Amino acid sequence: MPETKNTWRRLQILDSFLKNNDLSVEDLLGKCNQILTGEGLREVGKRTIQGDLKLIEKKYGAKITKHHSGHTITYQYTNPSFSILNQMIDIPPCDQNVIRQSIANLKETYGDVDNGFNPLYQWIVAILNNLEQGRPVVSKQVVEFDTCPLPANGNHFSELQKHILNKETIEITYEPFKKSERTHTVHPYRLKQFNRRWFLVGLHVFPKEQKRGPQIYVYPLDRINKIQRSSIPFIEPKFNLDHYFDDIDGITLDQNTPIETVTLRVTNERFKYIKTKPIHPSFTISHSQSSSLHTVFTIQVRPNKELESLILSFGEDMEVLGPASLRTSIESKLQKMQKLYKRSSSQDTQDS
Repeated sequence: MPETKNTWRRLQILDSFLKNNDLSVEDLLGKCNQILTGEGLREVGKRTIQGDLKLIEKKYGAKITKHHSGHTITYQYTNPSFSILNQMIDIPPCDQNVIRQSIANLKETYGDVDNGFNPLYQWIVAILNNLEQGRPVVSKQVVEFDTCPLPANGNHFSELQKHILNKETIEITYEPFKKSERTHTVHPYRLKQFNRRWFLVGLHVFPKEQKRGPQIYVYPLDRINKIQRSSIPFIEPKFNLDHYFDDIDGITLDQNTPIETVTLRVTNERFKYIKTKPIHPSFTISHSQSSSLHTVFTIQVRPNKELESLILSFGEDMEVLGPASLRTSIESKLQKMQKLYKRSSSQDTQDS
């Protein structure tokens, strides 16, 4: 395989044009650059294309016919059915099935190849199709994920990926629920998935008149209506992105909320599930407080609404022992729920 993704993409483009066309280096250069720039890749020069043609001949064994017409030389595969994809090393059928299954999983998450996931996606599919060589297609799915489909504006996903990789500041038109549309200047850092939704994590720079310093914002992708590149210089993150969310459950992070020791008591029956799937990496069992009926454990986190939702999902099997502020918040929500159910039950009785 070529050393870089850009090199391989150029070879893929040239491969498609050399099959049924008789083109000069200048023609190939123009067509190649048109596709590259459309995909956000940089343009190349004439010498690069000439080097790519030699690479196709030397590394993939292509026979390229050169036609001379005056001072112009045109290039075309001697055998129109030749493709560099056909020269890839053969893969056993069992491994092809694994590749095909992986492609199916990618498609379930990202949609069809035209939904912003090409050219890499197309390249994988093309290689597999060329490797099959008449072998039967195995379509049975044996792996299933709790996938997070892209929102209706799914093209934003690949567009944001490009801006993040290229370190480009953007202007987004963002429409929160129950609020009017507004425009934010954002330095995009990462795309993050949580609870079957995709989010953009970035540095939001407020207008000067607001006299507020930049803040990290998390934007749901389904609330972003428009994206355009900004001329404002990109600001690098001043923190480790890989560990930014380590101290919370979910994606709501308020730096003003301190990290606290959250102590939880859960029935031993439900603890079996928590033990195999800890609710946070800092999970630690407190043996001294546990009993034959309950297990007590602690986590080190910044309490937020996602953590409260998780605790409430355990119902009567989990109790917050501390901190007092979190216990009070959970208790308040339970009281409101109790009033709701009492009111609903009373109304149902009257209706009947």
